[in-house]
Amino acid sequence: MAYSVIQYPYEVDDYPLISVRPLRTDKSMCFLPSSVESGRNAVYVVSNNQPFIISRVFKSHVDRESYDEIGWLLLEEVRMLSALNLASQEGHFSFLATEEPTVVKYTQLKQAVTSRRFRMADYIDQILQLAGLGAFDGITDTDKTMDNKLTASDYYNLIDPNHFVLMRILYLSIKATMLWHYRVFAQEATMLVYFGLDGIVKLLHEDLQSSSATRNIKDTLTYLAEHTATGEAYFEYLELCYDNRTQLVHPLNDIDYVWNPPLEADDFYETREILRQLCRFYLTAQWTEI
Repeated sequence: MAYSVIQYPYEVDDYPLISVRPLRTDKSMCFLPSSVESGRNAVYVVSNNQPFIISRVFKSHVDRESYDEIGWLLLEEVRMLSALNLASQEGHFSFLATEEPTVVKYTQLKQAVTSRRFRMADYIDQILQLAGLGAFDGITDTDKTMDNKLTASDYYNLIDPNHFVLMRILYLSIKATMLWHYRVFAQEATMLVYFGLDGIVKLLHEDLQSSSATRNIKDTLTYLAEHTATGEAYFEYLELCYDNRTQLVHPLNDIDYVWNPPLEADDFYETREILRQLCRFYLTAQWTEI
């Protein structure tokens, strides 16, 4: 039977649990959003200059059907980390979510709460202290790198955690950014970005099929080329990405036989940015603005 580290040794009656995961950052590579970003089941918060993701953990998120032995991030953590990156104006936040979470039992909170009334942001100080991480120092200023139109909290609400294909795509983007911290894994990071890009294009294709004459993926790429500010460059770049993805994933392919597929840093940076733009595009339904 598969179980996650956060499930053991907790019993069914202990759920929902509260996970407090510290985030490592490489300050030379990222901006740090310093505001509290709150969703119903997850909060991003900085306390004493240390960022955390605090999230509710439901039994359904860690059981055999939706979790696995080698999985790492929790569903609500993926949701909040993705929301932070979607709201950022100046690059991605290069969080390294490699630390083990501290788990707080729901019943340890001082005030009795029901699932309908629970608001994570109301319990930040209690949760941090119960996790042995000190009192919340109250940093609530808004970071200038965040998008002026939609906040991370807005994007959090737009992301449906039950849309598992979308969650997989967002997870790929997070893991790609984590891998990029280590140059030896740069190819693998780029590969994950290509996988995510492939997924979001197919989701857009499914949506467009029901509302326009997009019969195949190429029609969808043409639609994107005609309805986005970047125009034809999108079509050409996405085709290039497909060729690069083929060489990375398939040693035996119809393009070239090489032991070390040629890539540039921009193959990662530009593709990751397009993936983010298309995820925004998909979530907001603003088909004419990227």
